[in-house]
Formats: sequence, structure tokens, C-alpha cells
Amino acid sequence: METIKIGTQEWATKDLKVLTFLNGEKIKIAKNAKQWQKAGEEEMPICCFFNFNREDNENIGIYYNYHCLTDPRGLIAKEFRLPTADDFITLLNETGLIENNNRWYFDGDNSSLFQTENDSLFKAVAGGMVSQWGSFFNEGESFQSWTSTRLSDYQSYNLTLKNSKIKSESNSAVISTPYENAAGFTIRLLLDN
Repeated sequence: METIKIGTQEWATKDLKVLTFLNGEKIKIAKNAKQWQKAGEEEMPICCFFNFNREDNENIGIYYNYHCLTDPRGLIAKEFRLPTADDFITLLNETGLIENNNRWYFDGDNSSLFQTENDSLFKAVAGGMVSQWGSFFNEGESFQSWTSTRLSDYQSYNLTLKNSKIKSESNSAVISTPYENAAGFTIRLLLDN
């Protein structure tokens, strides 16, 4: 997996795109909202493609529920790790974003983090998320990726980067309010030094 050093950290330059656990067993792929929702209700690992269409995988990537991350078969190669909320805060600080009265809200130009023609370092793709009910949100508007920081056994935090091409009155980056572990986000890995 290709990486890029940003400040003191070394990040993968693309979202995780694996369909098997480390032991070789396949991750179940949801083909519709009903399958996605059922797996979440049963706390089973599952992944999906945008709009449950494998053809849309080329640019956006794969969405994983949090149960994929906690499955004992393992998802992440040992040289990498899932970033904590603090790891993402370090990234945001090192790319010049400014904390906005709350350590998990940031303002400023985040265009250097998005995949653009001018060689972004982080290469975020605004693929949004899939809810625990199997509805897709924020495609084209934000990059959303899981963190390893959990609120409870049922909710975990994610990083949300607002697409710099869309003018917004709200923060340009947020370590988000926790989502249900049955929701789906992309996964961006950090080299485990």
C-alpha cells in the first residue's frame, strides 16, 4: 500500500479496498439495504459498494461497518493501524486547519487533503457514508472515515472532511458525533511506527 508522510505521520494514500479478512475468509458484501441493515442488527461484519453497485467502486471505494474492524479474523495488515481521533486531529493541525472553539471542529482550507489534479497528499475522495439502514448520504460532499475511538460498544467516531469545492457555512473538518457501529464509512490507514 502506497504511503505519504504528512508532518510526523505516514498515511496510506488510498482508502482500504479489501474483500477478505487477514485469514483469507471473504467479507460478506451487501447487495441491498435489507442485507446491510440485517447484518448491522446482528452485529455481523459487512461491506458494500456505493449504491450497492460494484461498478461504482472505482473512485469511491468500499464502505465497512465497524464490526469488520472488531472481527477477530482481522482486517488491517500489521504494519498499519486504524487511526484514533487524536491521530486525525494531528493530521488536521499539521495541514494548517484551525481548531474552532472545540478540539474536534476545524476551519480553514482543506483542499490539500482532497484528491485533485494538483497532487493532494492525502487524496481524500468525497464518498460520504451509508447509514445503518442502508441509505447513502453526502456523496460528493464529504470524505468520512472510521476512527478507532469508540464512545460505547455501539457507537464510534469518524473523521468528516467537507469537500473543499462545496462552499459551506459549517466547519471544514469535524471529528464527528459518534455513529452507530452498523453504519458504513471508508477506512484510511496510518502506518504503525
